[in-house]
Amino acid sequence: MRIAIVYFVVMSLVISGVFGILSLGTHLDAPASVKGKWAIEAQQFIPGNETCGGSLDWEEYSTLTMIQSGPDLEITLGDTYHTLLMGSLMGEIIIAKEKHPHGTTRGMELEGKVDRQPEPDRLEATLTLPRCGSSLQVTAIRVNSSNGEGDSQ
Repeated sequence: MRIAIVYFVVMSLVISGVFGILSLGTHLDAPASVKGKWAIEAQQFIPGNETCGGSLDWEEYSTLTMIQSGPDLEITLGDTYHTLLMGSLMGEIIIAKEKHPHGTTRGMELEGKVDRQPEPDRLEATLTLPRCGSSLQVTAIRVNSSNGEGDSQ
């Protein structure tokens, strides 16, 4: 009889714990999906101090690809160097900074806002080289929501 009471108490605690955890999680929201390939449609170049060694061929930037894990983003630009930016999504705002495998970067940064209305999704962003003062204002349209390859999902 005592074993049955202990079993009932332990199982009641376990079940109560599971329901408590589930009720706490009902208020959590996943971040919006921005993964996939984006086509850059509009560009406005703002020249800066080209003597700082940060000149870029802005005409190269025609696509960007985003890989997403929760709010964390990995953005690869469609330029010759496949520039990699690491950042995050906070609501509809994207902020990312260049990450180079060997630690040396040009300091490129991206700041933008995702607009989901009307479809397809649009990204209004600015790519900058802060130490040079040059920037590129872009409008990108999401081409697909896969990881940059294959068919749309």
